[in-house]
Amino acid sequence: MWNAKNSKIGVWAWAFFIFAFSFIPRFLLLSKGPFHYDTAEFILVMQDKLAYPHAASFPFVSFFIISLGFIRDALFPWAAYQDVLFFSTSFISALTAVVIYLCFRKTIADSSALSWALLTSCFAPFFSVTTYGRIDHALGQLFLVFSLFYFLSNTFWLCAFFTGLAIASRNENMIIFAGFFAYYVNIVFKKRHEGFLKQILIFGARFLGIIFFSFAIVILLALLVPNCRAYLNVFSSAIGINVQSDSMEVFSGFSLARFRQGWQALWHWAYMAVIWAVLGVFLGFLKEKKEEAVLFFVAFAVSFMLLVNMQTFSPRYLIPASFFMFYFSSQAICFVFKKNIICATAMLFVCLTMLMPAKNILYSRHVNNYQKDFALFVESATEPDSIIIIQDEHIFLKLYTKRKYLLPPVNCDQAQWDDFFGKIIVLNRAGYPVYLTSTALGYDPCFILKSILQEHFYVKPMGMRRNESWYGKEVAQYFYNEHLFRILPSS
Repeated sequence: MWNAKNSKIGVWAWAFFIFAFSFIPRFLLLSKGPFHYDTAEFILVMQDKLAYPHAASFPFVSFFIISLGFIRDALFPWAAYQDVLFFSTSFISALTAVVIYLCFRKTIADSSALSWALLTSCFAPFFSVTTYGRIDHALGQLFLVFSLFYFLSNTFWLCAFFTGLAIASRNENMIIFAGFFAYYVNIVFKKRHEGFLKQILIFGARFLGIIFFSFAIVILLALLVPNCRAYLNVFSSAIGINVQSDSMEVFSGFSLARFRQGWQALWHWAYMAVIWAVLGVFLGFLKEKKEEAVLFFVAFAVSFMLLVNMQTFSPRYLIPASFFMFYFSSQAICFVFKKNIICATAMLFVCLTMLMPAKNILYSRHVNNYQKDFALFVESATEPDSIIIIQDEHIFLKLYTKRKYLLPPVNCDQAQWDDFFGKIIVLNRAGYPVYLTSTALGYDPCFILKSILQEHFYVKPMGMRRNESWYGKEVAQYFYNEHLFRILPSS
């Protein structure tokens, strides 16, 4: 259809087009600041060459970012760490689209591979997070593509290797095992006339081997990367060995409300692709060789059902599910529109329906950095030896200022609150100025902090600045007024 099958020039011309179509818009809309907590921490990892708690949840990502920091120091000392991280993230995400096309153009129709690549690249949550440095999602998606390609190519060792890297980049990528299992089950039943038990043993050994060696890669990385050994607790929790984990990203049980929330997010950002995917599913299962359709459908269904039920669900969790769904969308688009120009027009129209609703949000973050503005406001309004009572937003203080901070408890444990109250008393008596940000009160489920302040301290307003919430807002914006208070003894 694209006249690329028999022309290397044509293939690489389309590969260049895919890269340019994916990279240039991201580059032009790179965020002015990290926006998200994890990205701010990634920048600190680059600077300090040491994995911090959230970054340690992604062993390969920590390894990659630390290496990126050394490369920046050696070759680009004039460049800001943030700029290097953001450029690398947008580059890798664009490269992922090219890899999809080059890897799958021979296994599916050339035009379908091109459509699949562009749809994956243009999914708004994926596009958004790769403009503000969520390199974990970029790497996880890239390795997931390689894992799937080598699985379908029956290249066992490379499949296990890249599956391990995909999981070490994002835990949720282990849902690919569901697709692998469904694929092998389909093969076993198809070949049952050759000996049912024999086929079970052959493909069962392959499946368990991929799991074993990919997990070995993950564990090895966790042991080698500084500060990432704690990740093993998170990883063991994710595979059901140990449910006592510090990770907030845990499965919270099936919920109709969460399922509806996830479906609404998928429909909102990819409704045209969803419609095409429905047709693509029917086309896939009508084929004589339907193993690939089974793999992609099961992988989509399992990833969607599990990830929308995460405690910390946000639209970016739909990135793996959307990748599997776009396989069916691309098949349907190129089946219906046989002519090159019509198929290309339809595909680009679907891409635009995904990106256009997010353009204003992306541009707003390109020209504004509200987290930095508030951090600098705190620095200008407080003394050098001040202590700031703050919660998750402390990462931006750490990145942009030299102010010290104090994290209050986030539960109702009275012993922890008594200890926290004692620290404030000691700081006040020692003459340290103590300040409080208004969002710190939002982490107080039993209103203990509010009660302590009302009973024992005088709270003096020091001003406010507009801020933007980063909680699950990669493709939405929520602004609020962040207040700063001085905490003084009541008597």
